[in-house]
Amino acid sequence: MDRHRSGKGNLNFVVKANVNIQLGADMEYQVGKRYSFWIHILDGKSGSSEMDLIDERFAFQFYVMGTLGIKAGVKAEIAFGILSTDLASVGANVEFGAYVKLYGYFIYYFEDLRPANTNLSQETEEMMGALYVDFGLYVTVKFKTQVFFNAFKYEPTLYDDEFPLLTAGVQQNVYDFVYEPDEDDVMYVWDDDANSTNGISMSLPEIYRTMKRIDLVTGEKSQAAYDKDNFIIVFNDERFSFKNGDIIVDAPDDIRYLSCEARIIWKNDKLTFSKYDIAITVPVIWTNMSQSELNEKFTASVAVGNETDG
Repeated sequence: MDRHRSGKGNLNFVVKANVNIQLGADMEYQVGKRYSFWIHILDGKSGSSEMDLIDERFAFQFYVMGTLGIKAGVKAEIAFGILSTDLASVGANVEFGAYVKLYGYFIYYFEDLRPANTNLSQETEEMMGALYVDFGLYVTVKFKTQVFFNAFKYEPTLYDDEFPLLTAGVQQNVYDFVYEPDEDDVMYVWDDDANSTNGISMSLPEIYRTMKRIDLVTGEKSQAAYDKDNFIIVFNDERFSFKNGDIIVDAPDDIRYLSCEARIIWKNDKLTFSKYDIAITVPVIWTNMSQSELNEKFTASVAVGNETDG
């Protein structure tokens, strides 16, 4: 009986690649002109002129995004059959190795705008991107049965898993602020402990720390509030500062009202880049006036304005 049984084993080095990348580009050009031609028959003169009807604009956008995955490992396979493992066999294979996955995107935008009937053009160039890297080990175990030289085979997966060892970059990529200030928005600085004798400070409110983000692995978009240490604030008044996540006001004793502008800047994550900061600008006001005093102050300002207007 043993003489009619056969078995075989194989050990192979395997490399697999999984590429899922999207490329795209858009180009736009617009121009509108009016041409005029004239002729004076009696004088024997003629001429022409042209005039822009709309702004001349050229715009170009390029983007690439997706996933690149590579697996490299060893595949061991064992099979048993009757008479010959080529005719019919039953067995299993195990694949073990390392993997690396790269997720990310890159966007480039260029615009050249020449306002109508001028010779000066305005160029705008923007670019941003992010990369997330996942490295680890993987194991795949499959059962396999086949007949007639693999003409018919059944190979279900019994076990398949990955074991991440290290990552680089941030999976949740921040790309903008949720808060979009308008001309009427103001950030009022109220002393957290209501005791100005030990200094005036206020924690940066959550509304200014909530960011839009995208998962570089799944592509899902979400919003989340981040810790104050992820931001930088620059004021156009040296009496305002930002330290340890708190807005600090150094108000002179004889001053009860201060105002300025604050530029709130997101600190870029690792393996992200952008030509411009992710930032918003917000008007800031500090005062120790009561509500009635504030109403009186702004009512007086409006009255003066109306008198000037007549």
